[in-house]
Amino acid sequence: MKFQIIMPFSRPHNTEALKTMWAEAVKGASETPILTAVCHTDELASNWESRIIVRLPNDWDAAYYKANAALDALCKPTNEEGLYYGFLCDDDTYEPGIFAAIENAAAGEKPEVIIISSHRWDRNKEPWLDLMAADYNMSRCKVGFEQYFVRADVMAQHRFKNHREADGEMVEELWAKHSKGFKFLPELFVNYNILPL
Repeated sequence: MKFQIIMPFSRPHNTEALKTMWAEAVKGASETPILTAVCHTDELASNWESRIIVRLPNDWDAAYYKANAALDALCKPTNEEGLYYGFLCDDDTYEPGIFAAIENAAAGEKPEVIIISSHRWDRNKEPWLDLMAADYNMSRCKVGFEQYFVRADVMAQHRFKNHREADGEMVEELWAKHSKGFKFLPELFVNYNILPL
């Protein structure tokens, strides 16, 4: 399996924490995942080796516009087999070894969509809610885009809409069209809103 993670980036104060997290998250993966920061200024982009710079329109949600711009640049229907696209906000973190754990859990399979669970944090204090990777949560406000990894040939067919619940709408669309290809990994977690705003 290969992973391309798209990170809408606008919080430079989280750069070092994100880089430290990433070094731990990729340990043990069979092929080193790529983290691409999508930025709206050259200064922000200078923090990252893999980056895309976009000009933000005034009438779009910044995170979803950046995610779509990265998908337009990177995700093609002809992408190699076994490549998955994921999304991470710049105040979220993956657990150490997350990609190796996904590979182990999905060994011998080719799921279309992989869903992990989410610890919802109160800004570096305490987790206040867990959103579990389960079929009953595949709807708006019950899953965030930091929880899913979508196979490239499937992701090439989808883009985010322009509203606050676009990640939930995306998972609803994916579930409606590809539910038999979902794999749920409730034991694996992303930490949502754990870094400073």
